[in-house]
Amino acid sequence: LGLPEEPDWVLSAPYSDKTLIRNTLAYELGNQMGSYAPRTEFMELFINDREDLIIEGGYKGLYTLIERIKRDKDRINIERLNPDDIDISGGYVIEMNPLKRIKKYESYFTTNMGTAFIVKYPNEDKITLMQKEWITNYMNDFENSLYSDNFKDLNEGYKKYINVDSFIDYILLNELFQNIDVFWAGTYLYKDKGNKISIGPIWDFDASSGNHVFRADSPYIEFTGFDYLEKTWTEMLFKDNDFTTKYIARWKELRNSVLKNENIDSIIERNVEALSDARKRNFNKWDILGKY
Repeated sequence: LGLPEEPDWVLSAPYSDKTLIRNTLAYELGNQMGSYAPRTEFMELFINDREDLIIEGGYKGLYTLIERIKRDKDRINIERLNPDDIDISGGYVIEMNPLKRIKKYESYFTTNMGTAFIVKYPNEDKITLMQKEWITNYMNDFENSLYSDNFKDLNEGYKKYINVDSFIDYILLNELFQNIDVFWAGTYLYKDKGNKISIGPIWDFDASSGNHVFRADSPYIEFTGFDYLEKTWTEMLFKDNDFTTKYIARWKELRNSVLKNENIDSIIERNVEALSDARKRNFNKWDILGKY
């Protein structure tokens, strides 16, 4: 399919996304902005359990093949972290998630402020206690600095701990789509050895762009204005004039390049054309249009 070789993939049914393309659109824009985002390919799925049922009984509709988020030279390109490494300042991949969604077998930690993270790399079988304590302390130090009186200070404030540019791009793209999950679940961060922590890659845009499924009797809720001013961490980031100034400048830059209406529309139209016949077969298989 022209994608980098790797054994781990997600085969995702865009079941709640009646357009079928929200994830693909967001990920392509993310890659165009210059940060890694999962690459995708559309495909139709057939279960080949009996040769004569491949077309009729075996057809399962449209799916999106998505690169699973992980440490890899062609995905999150950070150094390996081995159990016997002396330098344990990286690499880590962690995912913000509410405690109720974390499975018992998953390795996780909670900061002093109550923010919960799953450690995605190293995995639960390989991470050492010392490494887990190191990344826990790092995130504690970051949050303590962010919510301190001198949080704007260049040497002792939050900028000591995070890649600010990564946060700006991440927030801008998720704000553009008004992705309701961000800074609550499915929010990834990674840290390489000797570097500050970066946020990303972006992930899971099914419940974005107006497709907000909070209640069965009112699934589509219209959001207006900016939604991220009072999220976890952003409530403080936007109190720093330096961060806000960079955020505005980056938005203006992107609106004249990657996030121009013409570019967004062209990606949408390309995906619509690619799915012209497949979407008909998908909705013939799954009678879900106009339904919650």
